[in-house]
Amino acid sequence: MPTIKTFARIKPCKNAYDDFDVTKDRVYLRTAQNRDYNTSPTKTRANTGTVNHEFKFDTVFSSSTVQEEVFETAAKDIVDHFLTGYNATIFAYGQTGSGKTFTVEGSARRYEDRGLAPRALSMIYKALESRQDEDISVHISYMEIYQEVGYDLLNPGARTNSLVTPFPKVVVVEGPKGSCIVRNLSSHMAANEEVAQNLLLQGQANRKVGETPMNQRSSRSHAVFTVTLSTKKPDSDIVVKSKLHLVDLAGSERVAKTGVSGLQLTEAKYINLSLHYLEGVIIALQKEAQGGSQGPMRSHSSYGTPANRNWVGSIYSGYGGRPSTSDGRYSTHVPYRNSLLTMMLRDSLGGNCLTVMIATLSMEEENLGETISTCRFAQRVACIANNAKKNEEIDDKSMIQRLRKRIAELEAEVANLKALQYQSMDGETLAAMMEKLTDEDKITCSRLMQQYIVGKVKDPVTAGVTDPFKFRECLRILKEMIMKKYAGGQNNGTGVSLSEEVKSRPISNTSGISTATSGFDETMPGQAEKEPSNKIRFAGLVQSGEGSSQIAYLLFYCFTCTSEVILECIPKYLSKS
Repeated sequence: MPTIKTFARIKPCKNAYDDFDVTKDRVYLRTAQNRDYNTSPTKTRANTGTVNHEFKFDTVFSSSTVQEEVFETAAKDIVDHFLTGYNATIFAYGQTGSGKTFTVEGSARRYEDRGLAPRALSMIYKALESRQDEDISVHISYMEIYQEVGYDLLNPGARTNSLVTPFPKVVVVEGPKGSCIVRNLSSHMAANEEVAQNLLLQGQANRKVGETPMNQRSSRSHAVFTVTLSTKKPDSDIVVKSKLHLVDLAGSERVAKTGVSGLQLTEAKYINLSLHYLEGVIIALQKEAQGGSQGPMRSHSSYGTPANRNWVGSIYSGYGGRPSTSDGRYSTHVPYRNSLLTMMLRDSLGGNCLTVMIATLSMEEENLGETISTCRFAQRVACIANNAKKNEEIDDKSMIQRLRKRIAELEAEVANLKALQYQSMDGETLAAMMEKLTDEDKITCSRLMQQYIVGKVKDPVTAGVTDPFKFRECLRILKEMIMKKYAGGQNNGTGVSLSEEVKSRPISNTSGISTATSGFDETMPGQAEKEPSNKIRFAGLVQSGEGSSQIAYLLFYCFTCTSEVILECIPKYLSKS
């Protein structure tokens, strides 16, 4: 099972910390051992040594990396999998002001500064242009989680200046087999890229933001932008559905450092609490992936004194962990239901999804504590294994149509087999079997033959004559109609006599048609030919005068003709009788 890919992106800053270094896939930090990160950088305890931190990522983006390179490296592959039917998630994590929103959404100042979301939409619609032969639908939804309450950012209502948002609340509940059901979240069909980009911009404009001492435009809520793709190939019953989540998490912040109060303090509490619950889920999944043991992490720390080498690991190993059982192994419970954010990311973390995490890092000296915490969080995420699979399901409507067609074919096949079986019966046995027909069945057959003669019923078999006994009864009724010259005087129920209706139809010139009846038996009952061939053979039998001797076969063969052919040829047969 593939693990979650983790990427690090370093924010450009003027006063960067001197003692750090980055390579293609690693971040190195050297800090004082007893450094107090909750206070100012100059206030430290007695320095008894240094700590070397090493964190491994799939790729580390330096401060000079442009948006296009980030998308090509971190997002392009996962969007390709989304287009083929896999669920995918890209989320950004880091402290406030470290560049998460810029990475996901981008900036409106320059076209080159577009983020992952608009670039992903462009890639999706460009790829779908070459799949014109498929039935494709794309839907967009945008949800924010503000103070542990979900809101629909694409609701037609507009955000007011009120502290209470007017958007309808979104409810997330647990479904069967651990699935997540989202209620009251609108889904908008996006037929082209322009519509999708406008929906993205609308949701971004409706997001809750605010100015804090750490960030002039700080996201005060988590945002989940979702693209749902449904594709179906022609002549196929398989529907492929996939979802792409682009998640911009609100940044964590130390209240003691920022000094916020009032509404901003309340917002910071909810943000930190939801991120704490997210970390608890990550820790539980990491321990589960390691088989309940506390295996090595993907980071490495060395200390100035051997006695303190395990300081970081010991203080962090039990944080947020679950109670262990008597044999020392951890329970398998993962606390997804602790918060709305973890319920939304349930499939993305340890479920049916391909997931990418981008850790945004600020290398300013006063932010080293949050930077190290973010890197440790990323190392735990990298240990999680997801079980991603292609999402294919049977289309109900196509399945019903296919089954109905198959049932009709089987019923016709059974009727033919029964007809062949009864052909070998003697007259007495067949007469006894015919007596099983009820009066209602006989009335139905009589009415059906009248409608068939006047052209109201195109095919008696599709009208319900699939039973061999009903079929023989219909042949008997049709024979009586012709033998008694039924078409000469009785009314067809429409106000026009059958004789008048027959006369009003043009009679084709059948002169010169071969009168040989050989070859009539070459076509088995039920094997219909094209209409001209049926008309020629029917007319040949009529002109030869042999219709009376072969009336049973003739009438049976009539079922392969249309009513127009029969009505055209009946007068010729009657003139011979």
